[in-house]
Amino acid sequence: MELRPYREDDLALTEALETDPVVKLHLGGVLTAAEAAAVHRHRLTAAGRGDRFWTVLAGEPAGVVGIWSTPWAGGAVDEVGWMLLPAYFGRGIGRWAAAAVVRQADREVHAFPAVANVASNAICRSLGFRRLDDVDLDYAGRPLRCGHWVRSA
Repeated sequence: MELRPYREDDLALTEALETDPVVKLHLGGVLTAAEAAAVHRHRLTAAGRGDRFWTVLAGEPAGVVGIWSTPWAGGAVDEVGWMLLPAYFGRGIGRWAAAAVVRQADREVHAFPAVANVASNAICRSLGFRRLDDVDLDYAGRPLRCGHWVRSA
């Protein structure tokens, strides 16, 4: 497995992720192809703000992992997140990718997986994140109940 910087030719991967009902089960539901294309453009331009996204490779593109600035409590926090295509679920790839990104962070990072997303909450726990509380967030215009996890540098 490896990570490579997210790039222009990852549009098809993003469309596959964002339009898949299994992938998006805990993320408010699927996006349209046009909305997925907007997510792709956002990731490509976010590097100018210091956000970072990588393509997770398991022989072929399997998902995306990133760390980005998120508005929080009147300021901003660094949030880490990941998503994989269903064919790669349950193989430790999400944990491996999240761990690789968290290791690179030289500062506190936060994660906000849906409370019902058992796998992502388990990844947070296994990587030494501490669960603070449950919060109601807006995810792409959709309400989402999330666990708020934090990991110190």
